[in-house]
Amino acid sequence: MVRVKARWVIELPQHSKVKVKKGEVVDRGDVVAVGETNQKTKADWSGWFGQLDDVQKETLRGVLAGRDIKIGEKIDLGEAKIFGVKNLSAEIEGKIETIDEFGNLIVVQTSGEKQSEITCPVKAKVDVVTSEKIELVFTANKIEGQGLTSGRVWGVMDKECWLRKITDLGSRLTGKVLAVETLDDLWLIKAAVVGVAAVVTKEWVMEDEESVELGIPVLKLGKKEWAWLKDEIDNKEQTILVNSELNRALVVKS
Repeated sequence: MVRVKARWVIELPQHSKVKVKKGEVVDRGDVVAVGETNQKTKADWSGWFGQLDDVQKETLRGVLAGRDIKIGEKIDLGEAKIFGVKNLSAEIEGKIETIDEFGNLIVVQTSGEKQSEITCPVKAKVDVVTSEKIELVFTANKIEGQGLTSGRVWGVMDKECWLRKITDLGSRLTGKVLAVETLDDLWLIKAAVVGVAAVVTKEWVMEDEESVELGIPVLKLGKKEWAWLKDEIDNKEQTILVNSELNRALVVKS
């Protein structure tokens, strides 16, 4: 186990309102920004879009993608002018994503009325604040292991997370990191149903390779790391980042 300084980046959606300042200390669960909820809508352009050849379709998609449009605005088609038409009238408002295979113009709309809270996953210090991201710095204990599935996720570990019987795995572990000495397919499937954030184990007995598609990060630990982690969790609840892609976990005191 190694004591390390770590960094976590929270990427912000467009038009987010940042609620923290550089140098501020934030706790796990604190709201660091409020983002507007993006919704997709579409306009039916299939009547004429279907008459274009593949080259014209792709040219038009390239010209329009990423443009911000407003209702009634004339959309300049530039080199992609269709049937001699240089512009089209916008029927909806937002940022153009694409034109789908059915000829629907897909636009992402931002509603100022619906907002989503962006929370901090770990107790940390705010190091960088921009309109695009918030960077957090914190100190953690790093333990090495072997990633058995891909993924990285924050979760919480306490005494209840150490289980021996699969019948003890219930909704109280939703969002937490499960610790089970011998992990098999049934454990992993039930963990996915319950909503467990990640799993740490000493041994994985896998019979069905499709289990790895369940989307749960799994980290296999050696005896020394397993004993150390159990001792830490017995003393106090911990926040833990399981990063099976990098074969490690970061353990932070809550």
